[in-house]
Amino acid sequence: MATELPRSQARFTLSEIARETGGKLVGADREVAGIETDTRALELGALFLALRGERFDGSRFVPEAAAKGAAAFVVGDASALPAGASGVVVADTLRALGDVAAFHRRRLATRVVAITGSAGKTTTKELVADALAATGLVVHRTRGNLNNRIGVPLTLLALDARHDVAVIEMGTSERGEIARLTEVAAPDVGVLTLVAAAHTQGLGSIEEVAAEKGAMLRGLGPNAVGIANADDAFARAALMQSALQDRRLFGRSSDAAVRLVSTELEAELSTLAVYETKGKTRMRSLRLRLLGEAAAMNVAAALTVVASLGGDLDRASAALQASEAVPGRMHIPDPTAAPLVIDDTYNSNPRSLELSLRAAARLAEARGGRLVAVLGDMLELGARSQLEHTTVVSLVASLEARALVVVGPLMHAATETAGGTLKRVALTQVETSRDAAAPALAAARPEDVVLVKGSRGLRMELALDELTRGGRS
Repeated sequence: MATELPRSQARFTLSEIARETGGKLVGADREVAGIETDTRALELGALFLALRGERFDGSRFVPEAAAKGAAAFVVGDASALPAGASGVVVADTLRALGDVAAFHRRRLATRVVAITGSAGKTTTKELVADALAATGLVVHRTRGNLNNRIGVPLTLLALDARHDVAVIEMGTSERGEIARLTEVAAPDVGVLTLVAAAHTQGLGSIEEVAAEKGAMLRGLGPNAVGIANADDAFARAALMQSALQDRRLFGRSSDAAVRLVSTELEAELSTLAVYETKGKTRMRSLRLRLLGEAAAMNVAAALTVVASLGGDLDRASAALQASEAVPGRMHIPDPTAAPLVIDDTYNSNPRSLELSLRAAARLAEARGGRLVAVLGDMLELGARSQLEHTTVVSLVASLEARALVVVGPLMHAATETAGGTLKRVALTQVETSRDAAAPALAAARPEDVVLVKGSRGLRMELALDELTRGGRS
């Protein structure tokens, strides 16, 4: 189900929009209340901005927007304006959306925390928002995965004077996207979770992924705070190479501002994590409702953000202990199910899959069981695809999984070339994700943990549906 777009009540005059976008005002200047890109959400008096992309042209919906009471329009072609209507004609409507959002962000006192990385963005975003809200701030956050050139501006346009801080997730699938989003959001605090092979088909090598993700830290203003994963070489380098005066690390490393001292995954579906804050001798033990070391690292990032903004770490810690997993991201739909099923179906890349497999295997061990992995292809890896899928198969074997069920030609090929690596793992290849549930349940024992993960194109949620129906005790 698509994420509902945030609603904007921000007010602009058309002359302001023309000035900020470099566009041409057509017709009378007037004030608009709110900017919408979807006619289904359009309200009387709002501005309709007709986005144009490779597969769509929003100008086709201008007549519908006019009929619903749009006060004015932003279009790429003056001929799209209704007769007698006021509007602004721009060279690029997508860029115009960002320009207007940047203007709106600048005129508010709201502080912005931006989060990017190859894995952990959404969980960290939710943790940061929960922690800051617990300190008494009014927090606005990215909904769902609205983290691109459309989602970030729309999220910023929904800000108003009530908000003390906005927590913005930034994603990328093409070069230059993070730099543009940073330009639009002008973050006061920037967080880089980690860098790994993700979207390498569009971005290129891991080094190029690092350059793309690191663009956020390079784009921060001189008074901003940069925060990065101390244990990720690319993230650390991006932070240290930035011109920022206030640079903070989180992670296992001894020089981390918030250091993760230890983690223990408990059979009660929690993670006991111990943290040390730089400059303070008191350890902070948190029992998290999240699974594994990756989640504990995301909590360390959240604590670092709170500290950078001068927030109360005790209040933040209490909130972080109550935070729950986001569906699709190491989420347990039914804690009473036997075997236990973990929903990690939102997406997949090599690093996030590695972290998830290790956490699931550790949880299974704590329960006296073993791992059953239900894995779909990892897409958009380009030239790295074969290597990365083969590496995943080897990892499953090394974790002594009880069974591996694979969906998709890339995973199929990796298991076929694995040779004797999987000789102790019950292997099943299936054609569709829905077909994966039956062999997984047949192989699993009540004490086992079944991890379901794959790229969006594999629709692994269909396997999850079948597993959760069949795995109830």
